[in-house]
Amino acid sequence: MKDRGFTIIELVITTALLSSALLVFAMIFISITRLQTKTAASRSAQETGRYILEQMARDIRSSAAISNPSTDCLIITADNQTGGGQIAYKYDGTTMIWRNTAGGVCTTSSPAVSMADSNSRVLTSFGAPIFKLLTSSAGKPSVSVHFTVKQSDVTLDALPVPDPYAYAYNIDTLITPREQ
Repeated sequence: MKDRGFTIIELVITTALLSSALLVFAMIFISITRLQTKTAASRSAQETGRYILEQMARDIRSSAAISNPSTDCLIITADNQTGGGQIAYKYDGTTMIWRNTAGGVCTTSSPAVSMADSNSRVLTSFGAPIFKLLTSSAGKPSVSVHFTVKQSDVTLDALPVPDPYAYAYNIDTLITPREQ
């Protein structure tokens, strides 16, 4: 009886097939990992945008008066039921919206608090002002809010063809105070 082994051609073909299958699995794994990173960055941008918008909406809806001295500043006078006082929102012109509860001064220095984490950038969207005070024909004020939250992610930014819209969240809304 003759012992038969594998020929060199059989070994080369088997190695090529296994290498191809391994390469396909590696590409699928890399794609899934990138998609997971994009999804996490997108979710984080949405959460940050929603947090900023919800905080502003809560303050505006419970306001007694609103003033808009510039397109990057909004001053809200809280009604007496919520403790009175003034709250200021200030866009620093580059990457962040700041909230200041100490006297309604539009500032980005202490005691103002950044409204987003260090990985988020708040940008102007559509070339529109961040805050715009509008008045209806009935004389009721509303605040138009426009901004984009973009999540910084080193992994996604380093891709050969980065997708900037995969992890940006646009806010474009109108907030009206409640009836007093």
